[in-house]
Amino acid sequence: MHPYHVGILAGPTSAAAAGGADAAATPTVAITLVILLLIVAKRVRGQRLRPHKLIILPLIPMLMGAGEAISLFADPRLGPIRLHGIDYLVLAVDLALSIAIGSVRGFTVRVYPKDGVTWYRYGPMTVLLWCLSITLRIALGIYGSHRGATPLVTSDSVLVMLGLTLLIQNVIVLAVVPSAVRTDSPPTSSEPRLQRPRWPSSQS
Repeated sequence: MHPYHVGILAGPTSAAAAGGADAAATPTVAITLVILLLIVAKRVRGQRLRPHKLIILPLIPMLMGAGEAISLFADPRLGPIRLHGIDYLVLAVDLALSIAIGSVRGFTVRVYPKDGVTWYRYGPMTVLLWCLSITLRIALGIYGSHRGATPLVTSDSVLVMLGLTLLIQNVIVLAVVPSAVRTDSPPTSSEPRLQRPRWPSSQS
């Protein structure tokens, strides 16, 4: 039995600490959902592709999540936090899903020229894969909670995993952009011809 769940046996102080850890997970999940909704809503409309932002922005939720985890480990009220088999299982599945779905999602992002520069936007499949990510993560968190996993794993890690899956997606987008060239057929009104992007540091 890990320190998050010893409150009933150890007394009111431990119970309050455990309750505080569980309560702290709620704003973390809410913040994650807000960040995700803002990202999806903005990128469905399309925006200019800036490689440095695609790499830097995912690091923000990762650092926020890491900060939450460090604060929990450093909280003297909680005592030593010990991870058990179920915690490692949830983390492993969460990591695998973040990498796999993030990789696939990267290939669904549409890249296109606009006003002489490269833009990108989320397509319907991108949004569906984000919905799948959310659904699977909620199901995994519920499963872990019922099996006795710590809130550190079931809830507090969501910001880290959000940043990770977004980072992997963006790396895929940047990797495929240079080869996104189609000159064999004229562009349509719904999907303009993809051309080699014009990076600020080079000329076409």
